[in-house]
Formats: sequence, structure tokens, C-alpha cells
Amino acid sequence: MSQLNLYADLTDFTNSYVEGAALDARDQASVLDALETASRRVDERCNRYFYAKTDTLVLHGNGASELWIPDLLSATTVKLDEDGDRTFELTLAAATDYYVERAGNDDVDGLPKTMLRLDTTNGQRAGFAGRKRLIEIAGRWGYTEETEAVGTAGEALDAAEAGLDVADGTLFAIGQTINIDDEDMYVSAISTNTLTIVRGVNGTTDVAHLTAAPIVRYVYTPAVRMAAIMWAGRMWKRRETAYSNVIANPVVGSFEVWKMADPDIEGLLQPLVRGKGFF
Repeated sequence: MSQLNLYADLTDFTNSYVEGAALDARDQASVLDALETASRRVDERCNRYFYAKTDTLVLHGNGASELWIPDLLSATTVKLDEDGDRTFELTLAAATDYYVERAGNDDVDGLPKTMLRLDTTNGQRAGFAGRKRLIEIAGRWGYTEETEAVGTAGEALDAAEAGLDVADGTLFAIGQTINIDDEDMYVSAISTNTLTIVRGVNGTTDVAHLTAAPIVRYVYTPAVRMAAIMWAGRMWKRRETAYSNVIANPVVGSFEVWKMADPDIEGLLQPLVRGKGFF
């Protein structure tokens, strides 16, 4: 099972293309593959990803006092390796050494943060050395981690369990990523009120959870969600033609399928595109 961080879930897809009808296991797997592929194509088109993950990234120094960084939601630590020994000895303090901002945006304090700036007045350093692998940033990365509440855990969950009982399984859908107590989980199957889950995804840690622990699910930017649905739908429908260029229809005759970038998808994503080279 490889699908993770789908920007639209199985229910979104069936509501859009098959009037909510249930899919058999083979079609369900194909749709999930299409949704994952579509989600990653959205990431590639925009040069950023729209889910959140906990990770530690290492970046190169540029000899300046400011540095463009991948989309950052929160920083845990910022460290420097100035002598090149592959140990990040100098820990920078957020209160005095640096600050992060959403550069180029009217709200520079908004999320995601896209630039790391040294505080040249109060901090320990006036500039980043022009050295490879200089900066280590641990934190929560991505464009957004917006969530909405979807009930509570119906049972205590230990750190190894892959089945989660909930009060109402209809509030969930296969392909969703949920969160309990800072642990991300991917919903891979649903049987009535029991979710089959992949534990500790997106760099989080699988831990025990108490009965009635609140559950939230991730909510993705509307334009991103719609683009993923449209892209997955195009791939799903083209399978009926063996992915050829031409579809034959007894009513309208033959017509050619446009396989290049869909202008509606492009219109949705264009405002979200970021310059290359950030992840």
C-alpha cells in the first residue's frame, strides 16, 4: 500500500464520476492509484506540496543574511554546521538569531513561511556562510495543515494497532489522512465503524491513544482538491480507450482526447505555483 496524502478521497471521486456508486476492490485500487498520481502531479506542477509532514531538512548556505526555504509551518530547531564536520553545533534562537516569514506576501507573518532571515542586529550571525549543507532545520513542513473535527476514537489504541473503532464510520472515507494526538494516520479501508489505518505517517510517531481521543482529518486547499479530482478523472476515463488519442462514440462519432495540460486545472493551480528548486 503506497497511497498517502491524497488531496481527494475515494468518496470525492465516486461522487464526481460514478454518482456515488460503490466500486469493486480492483476499481477501488485503480482509483486510489489515480488519486495519488494526480496529487503528486499537483505537487510537481506547483513546485511545492500541500500536505504537512514532520521532517529535518539540510540546506546550503548562500553567503547572505536571508535564505529562501521550502514551505515551513513551524520550526523546532535551526542549527548551523560552520566547520563542515557534518555536526550541526550552533543552535540559533528564534527570539534573537533569526525569524521566518512569508516573503513576498502582504501578510509576512502568515503561513507557510518561505524565507529564513538572520537578525543582524541582535543575533549571533550577520550572514550565512557560503557552505554546502550548512543549515539544518527541524520542523513541520508543507503548505497547510488545516483540519476539521470528525468525532472521537471509540476505543483505546495501542501503538501497534492497525484497526481504529469510531462512533460513525460514514464520517470517514478511504484515502483520507487523519490525526489523533499529533499522530498522522492514513485510512486505507473502512468496514462499518472500523477504520484500517496506516500508523505514524508524514514523519509522526505511532503512540498509544485513549478512548474518546479527538480525531481530525486534513482539509486541503479547495483549488488543489478540485485539480486532483479532475486529473484523476481524466486518467480514469482514458483507461477505457487503452490510453489512445481517439475515442469512438456512436452518437457523436470519433473525437480526439487532449492529453496536454488541462486549461481548467492550469487555471486552478497557477496562483499556487512556486519557483523551482524548493523540495
